[in-house]
Amino acid sequence: MTHTFDLICLGTGPAASTVAATCAKQGWNVAIVESREFGGTCALRGCNPKKVFTNAAALVDQFQRARGRLTRGNDVRIEWSDLVAFQHEFTDPVRELTESNLRKLGITTVHGSAQFESERVIRTGETLLEAANIFIGVGACPIPLRIPGEELVVTSDDFMELRSLQSQVLFLGGGFISFEFANVAVRAGSTVTIVDRHELPLKSFDPDLVQLLVKCSKAAGIEILTETEATSIEQRDGRMQVTLKTAEGQKIVSADL
Repeated sequence: MTHTFDLICLGTGPAASTVAATCAKQGWNVAIVESREFGGTCALRGCNPKKVFTNAAALVDQFQRARGRLTRGNDVRIEWSDLVAFQHEFTDPVRELTESNLRKLGITTVHGSAQFESERVIRTGETLLEAANIFIGVGACPIPLRIPGEELVVTSDDFMELRSLQSQVLFLGGGFISFEFANVAVRAGSTVTIVDRHELPLKSFDPDLVQLLVKCSKAAGIEILTETEATSIEQRDGRMQVTLKTAEGQKIVSADL
């Protein structure tokens, strides 16, 4: 059986939820489909929970800067398991609240992966949904590394769910997410390295600001390897052995994560 709507939205992040809610308030018959938890990346696995981690790192940084001048005593430290539990206090209610708010507007909520059957028909499991208007707001996903051992790599989603933070962490790629979490990890006591294939990371950002970020990150204790990329990853004795291609040739580094 096919269910007909005026609009089908794919995804439940801010973009798709806003479109769905706006159209529902105008009297449209709307369905919204989500393959994961309702709420989207920003609220559950991105911007919002990330701020819990970066705020904790900023607190440690501020204490370290004030030590001996404004403060006395032992260092402030991040208890990783407590930090992860704390961010769940913000993210856990979002799932139910997002779906509940959509339903209150008369929107049909559907759990499952969406596939196009035709230009105007979406399949989720055994259910067919049809609409003249389909809005795609599914966000993005990590690009596959396409190197041997890539299954050993964790994503930013996984990073925020770690039960404990390993002592030596290697970030592949010098994007803003890597820099954010690298600065969290180093202030949580890990030894941290960022590997980036370009001469200067964050190539789409202002180079002067990037240089300042690189300088500050190095000052915090982060090793940054530029013009370098991983070619393979192996697990030996519980640790990762990462083979890197550099301008000087091949190099192997170890990491726990």
